[in-house]
Amino acid sequence: MVRLYHMGARKILVTNVPPVGCCPFERDFNQHSGQVCVKFQNLLVQKYNNQLKWMLKELTNTLKGSTFVYADVYHIFDDIMKNYGSYDFENVDNACCHMSRLHSGLAPCLPHATICPNRSKYLFWDSYHVTESANLIVAKRILDGDSIDISPINIHTLSKT
Repeated sequence: MVRLYHMGARKILVTNVPPVGCCPFERDFNQHSGQVCVKFQNLLVQKYNNQLKWMLKELTNTLKGSTFVYADVYHIFDDIMKNYGSYDFENVDNACCHMSRLHSGLAPCLPHATICPNRSKYLFWDSYHVTESANLIVAKRILDGDSIDISPINIHTLSKT
């Protein structure tokens, strides 16, 4: 990021890491956890995300004229998973592209896979990747969200500065 600054970038968006312990791969690989999401992976991600947010504040304070914007995709995905019905999702646990295992998470999506009838109702497309519907929600919240989703300002406001 410092290199980008020295190359002339002044407005830089950085997204944190989403709750990877909730993706179908991790849930299938760690079935012994007995949880909806694998807590250990998410705790590591949260620790990383906290340090990232602190670092971006420091960079904004030390690199003159810079604005580092922190997009909290962890929070956004957590909100989607907890309130999935209000986002018009029906399934936030399994992959739309089903290959094997309980959550369809241990194998990539291949041509002979079973595809769900309506992928817009699923949060996950495959073992790690979210659907277009989920990406649209995240993009809208990064563009126009409040300070819980993106700080210190959203992208729409940043583009006007």
